[in-house]
Amino acid sequence: MDSTYIYICLSDYMSTEDPFEELLDECYICMEVCSTPSPCLCENVVHKKCLHTFIEMSGNEHCTVCLAKYTPARPGYKKIVLKAVLFLALYMLAGIIGQLVWDAMSHISVEIKPPWSSEHFLGAVAIGTIILFGNSFVNRYRISV
Repeated sequence: MDSTYIYICLSDYMSTEDPFEELLDECYICMEVCSTPSPCLCENVVHKKCLHTFIEMSGNEHCTVCLAKYTPARPGYKKIVLKAVLFLALYMLAGIIGQLVWDAMSHISVEIKPPWSSEHFLGAVAIGTIILFGNSFVNRYRISV
């Protein structure tokens, strides 16, 4: 055998590349591409849905790789507060617009009621319904706006 042939064969096996490097970006449960770190010590990547399903089905609350207990996910209070403030602002705006439209259609003087009144609530529901229907109509028929 030629020594060059042996060198080439050995160099293929002695590569400095990690053969498992491509697995570092795959969920260790479903083996699909993922970038979310596991909530344990090893921080291998895993989809939140895969991990939740695994914990529900197995009842095991410990990582199968590092055997550490999964730390519970903290709720995103900033996101919750932001959504609540956004909902309140949209409720106020939709209620005012709904009242203005109703008063304009009724030919009566414009009088803005407080947000806890039934007029404000109905105006907000009407405007919200129109926006949701319009959005679903545009998405359904793929109308470009």
